[in-house]
Amino acid sequence: MTHENKGHLEVEDRGAVLIVRVNGGPHSLFGLDIANQLEELVDRVDRDPGIRAVVFTGTRPGRFVSHADVRWLQEEGAAVPPLGRRGASAIARVARGADRARALEPVVRKTPLWGAVQLDRLHATFLKMNASGVIFVAALNGSALGLGAEFAWACDLRVMADGDFFIGQPEILLGINPGGGGTQRLTRLIGTHRSLVAILEGKPFTPAQALANGAVDEVVAPDDVITRATELADYFGARPREAVAAVKRSVYF
Repeated sequence: MTHENKGHLEVEDRGAVLIVRVNGGPHSLFGLDIANQLEELVDRVDRDPGIRAVVFTGTRPGRFVSHADVRWLQEEGAAVPPLGRRGASAIARVARGADRARALEPVVRKTPLWGAVQLDRLHATFLKMNASGVIFVAALNGSALGLGAEFAWACDLRVMADGDFFIGQPEILLGINPGGGGTQRLTRLIGTHRSLVAILEGKPFTPAQALANGAVDEVVAPDDVITRATELADYFGARPREAVAAVKRSVYF
């Protein structure tokens, strides 16, 4: 595998709230390294009763997460032979089973299943966020496209910076469909028809459009994004974690 891990999460501990800055390198990409560290972070905060909320933001001005690391997708996708719908479904089921049996990982890493296992783990991480008693807030300090938008949709709340920024799913313009849950989560946020049209058009929302459609909760000045996101994290994180988890599971699942 030639992919180089360059991204990382920078965690700032503010007691009951963590501020996590997503550093995806010069282009703010979401790659395998970010996915793995996100999985570890979600597991950690879910086990720690002292953490009530997590605020995610980008490290670079104007960028939350630009999109998935294309090299990651290319390398893993090239290892998988062309499949029909049934074949792809079978691969997904086997990958999920292989992921749960972590003892098999050294073997699976050497097969074309490994890319499917990585994708399944990312989906599982987003689902853990949805089932957790911790509140997750996306502080969108800039644009979020493709997997960056799907990461934001997987959070419970979204605060976006006002300005020349965008959020959405442009994948269809590359001849692919959103693969990180965007087709489901955006639909739940803004409704079936609006989601269908937005994803088919491939034209992301401006902050004003995202707010009007319900894709984000608030739009604020760029300098106020983290402050406002932290206020929401403090406010909603003050609820009992057990009750928060029960409500989130009922709504999301």
